[in-house]
Amino acid sequence: MSSETQRKGRRHGAGVRSNRSIAKRGREKRSYDREKKESYKPCSHDGVCDEQCECVKDRHSCGRSCSCPRDCPNRFQGCNCSIGNCHISSTCACLKAGKECDPDYCFSCGASDAAVMAFHPEFKSKSSHDLNICRNVNMLRGSIQKKIGVAFSGTHGWGAYALEPIRKDDFVLEYTGELITDREAERRGTTLYERIGVSYLFGVNSQEVVDAARKGNKAKFANHKKGDPNLDVRIFSSNGEDRIGLFAREAIEVGGELFFDYGYSGETAPEWSQRDKSPPEKLVYADDENDEWE
Repeated sequence: MSSETQRKGRRHGAGVRSNRSIAKRGREKRSYDREKKESYKPCSHDGVCDEQCECVKDRHSCGRSCSCPRDCPNRFQGCNCSIGNCHISSTCACLKAGKECDPDYCFSCGASDAAVMAFHPEFKSKSSHDLNICRNVNMLRGSIQKKIGVAFSGTHGWGAYALEPIRKDDFVLEYTGELITDREAERRGTTLYERIGVSYLFGVNSQEVVDAARKGNKAKFANHKKGDPNLDVRIFSSNGEDRIGLFAREAIEVGGELFFDYGYSGETAPEWSQRDKSPPEKLVYADDENDEWE
């Protein structure tokens, strides 16, 4: 790893203090409820699901890739929301189940329209709010992430900043990276990240972890703030995959730094996360696209 890459990565570091729990912080503290959930593997038996079905055992509802019939009682049937009413603060059945709306099942909310617009040159970059369509297909659409810049932060190292106004509850961007096993995350955490004092590991379920160190986007530059961050972290199942979305907890102005709660507590919190924060004197944005950032 080059010295430049190390400098960029130290934003999550533990400073001069040697902390043996840095891998644990990355893998567990930033994973929220992932330990309650197994990764999804479609069932492949004949007939409807019973207690022997792998989906039932893993507490998953069956999805489009499962072999059970469409009327299987364990198959998730989508929501019945009206158009535009699938959003963070609603009572959408898909949201309650931790899922994005499925165009094959959610017929009344506009999810099918959103799937088509994901490839339409005129509409693919417009927000679901502006288009008045389903607002719970953010990972499926892919191209509606907000414009984010990277600059030095008064909080710690690099920071992520809004380059356009962001409404409350808007989808901001996905936390992306390399999807690895929990065992590989353990190996990287103890042999590499613990040594250099930085970790971009983010657990999505009990078996899989996203590592944003080399393949992540600008979401990894969002700094930690406990108590009143301006971003919420939500792990959704989208087309059978667990994915990490960052959503605005409040309206964010252009130039506002983005924060979410890493889940640090007690001795697992690095020193920089305990200091008073002050904004940088001048912002110099490194870029304004959300492509991969090493």
